[in-house]
Amino acid sequence: MSWIQDLYPKVRTILNESTPDFWPGLRDVISPLFEEPAPTETALPLASCRVVGGNPEDALHVTAALLTFSVAMRLYDDTEDQDRPNGLWAKIGPARAYNIGS
Repeated sequence: MSWIQDLYPKVRTILNESTPDFWPGLRDVISPLFEEPAPTETALPLASCRVVGGNPEDALHVTAALLTFSVAMRLYDDTEDQDRPNGLWAKIGPARAYNIGS
């Protein structure tokens, strides 16, 4: 399954290019979150596309959307539970972490 991992830099590029320029510092805050190992479920669009004979690169934007959703849910959970002392909420505060998740 290394072919999936080989595609994640392209997914991360899509995410970084999709981050709005009008929110200063947002890219710096969320880019590291996309560098962490991607959740397994984000491989589903890529694998599904390949299984049916398609080009997995056609599913990069769907994968980016799913990864964004997964990161947002992790931000909400970490902000609510505050059980990860190194979570984003601890670095920038719960209110900003919630806004970034939104």
